[in-house]
Amino acid sequence: MAVTRMSASTVIESGRGTMTGGAGVIATGGTVTEYRGKRYHTFTGSGTFEVVYAPAGVTMEYVVIGGGAGGASGGKAGGGGAGGARMRTVSLTAGSYAVVVGAGGAGSTDGDDTTFNSDTGFGGGRGNINGSGRTGFAGGCGGGGGGNGNAGGATEQGDTIVTDQRDRGHNGGSGGGNSGSGGGGGGIESNGGTGAQYSGNAGAGGSGWATDLYLEWGTATSTGDSGYYCGGGGGAGGNSDGSGGLGGGGTGDGQSAVANTGSGGGARDGAGAGGLVLIRYAI
Repeated sequence: MAVTRMSASTVIESGRGTMTGGAGVIATGGTVTEYRGKRYHTFTGSGTFEVVYAPAGVTMEYVVIGGGAGGASGGKAGGGGAGGARMRTVSLTAGSYAVVVGAGGAGSTDGDDTTFNSDTGFGGGRGNINGSGRTGFAGGCGGGGGGNGNAGGATEQGDTIVTDQRDRGHNGGSGGGNSGSGGGGGGIESNGGTGAQYSGNAGAGGSGWATDLYLEWGTATSTGDSGYYCGGGGGAGGNSDGSGGLGGGGTGDGQSAVANTGSGGGARDGAGAGGLVLIRYAI
């Protein structure tokens, strides 16, 4: 197929579907929007990002977010952990890129992994129920521990920044000791909160993205919870339930996470949200 460099407003109709051209890039896939000189492709379900043509030296940035986990059952249970997130900047080259978007977990179920371009956002770890030995489960962000002082689950995504790569994930909060309340699920910006002892207040979900660096992604693509992603689910308490973490986490009264944020569900069987893949490049 012969391709000519085109203006940012060019649209081509072909057997492949509608393709947009900007800065020489011709690509299709997902929901396409433009904002402040960049083109965004948003996938809230699995599909294919197909680059028909990209000139030398063009890069793409992308964010891969795993599905959030569900909160555990029970009155003093842990909240679900958010999906882990990976942000990358790489060269954009022609080809077909498979996108697999992980589903959110139902109550007491882990979230599924999201993958794109050999990178993975791990699904969140589910919370655990009240009782002895009820540690939260590991995942992209760890789930909250049940009451009686049980530890929160660990993050598998890690929290590192290296050249052109950022991984985000945090641990779930511990349950309170002496028949205390459940811990909050981890968010990608902070650990889940710890439940109080003696049937006190439950732990809040850990915070999702909390800086302006990421708000532009949400604004441009109309996704996230007011532009934020990946909040942990709140734990269930003997006194009061934990609030959901910034970014769409569910409260520990069984509230589900905000859809398509990768956030964890609240304890008492709140469902986690599905993950997503966001891609952008200059136009």
